[in-house]
Amino acid sequence: MRTSLTRFNIRVLAAAAGLALPMGVSATPPIDQLGNFASTCGGLASGSGLPVQNIDLASLFAPSESVCKEAFDAAMAKIKAKVTHSGARGTGGGHAQALPGGKVRVLASNNAVGDGGEVGGALAGFTDVLTIDAPGLSGQAGVLHYRVKVKGMLETHGPSGGALFRVLPVSSRPPTVWKDWGVATDIVTPDAFLAVDETVVVATNLVFGEPLRLTTVGWAHAGIRAQGGTGHGTVAFDGKNAFRLKGVDHITTLAGTPVTDYTLSSQAGLPWQ
Repeated sequence: MRTSLTRFNIRVLAAAAGLALPMGVSATPPIDQLGNFASTCGGLASGSGLPVQNIDLASLFAPSESVCKEAFDAAMAKIKAKVTHSGARGTGGGHAQALPGGKVRVLASNNAVGDGGEVGGALAGFTDVLTIDAPGLSGQAGVLHYRVKVKGMLETHGPSGGALFRVLPVSSRPPTVWKDWGVATDIVTPDAFLAVDETVVVATNLVFGEPLRLTTVGWAHAGIRAQGGTGHGTVAFDGKNAFRLKGVDHITTLAGTPVTDYTLSSQAGLPWQ
């Protein structure tokens, strides 16, 4: 196995670091170019579930009753975004940071009262472009399995609380394999807590010898299980070593045959090896 790491800056045609968005405007940092990004929203929930092929956090919030903020940096420097929203249905918000070297910190919290609906979300991550090749395999499909170390906690309380943390790859060669942790409450079990401290393996398809644009996201969401429900919670993966890229776990052909004699180049210079 041979690895080369190169790093360069590209021109940013989209969001500037620290850009605050007015209420009702989606916050979706670019993932079609190298860089670190952070996004957070708080306010009234407008849907359930999390997107799995994009980072459209604002799509989960009602435009007229929420606030979002984002940040992006093509040089992969330290950036952050933070918001808090308060309304008749409670409070929600989050804090997201992306740091150099494939590190992320996110915190989301909510307190839904009355007829409920207030949630908080935060995500942060980084985009790299990899080229992976192996003798005799150029142009053929394969699979990259890579490791991410995560450490944090989820908790939720009340009759309809829900909290989720996701490690999500978004790739120019879908599909991808991601990892979720979640807790939920109801009238019978009004309190739930989960501590997480593990290294997980996520995956994406690739084509040997061709550039692979790969985004890795840490996504926190503190909310409710049903529209109009009540509950409050926190998803805190915001410690010093909360989320770290740990590099390649293994590479296979699409049929699952291990590939060990490969080369890997990283345009962002992240620690893949």
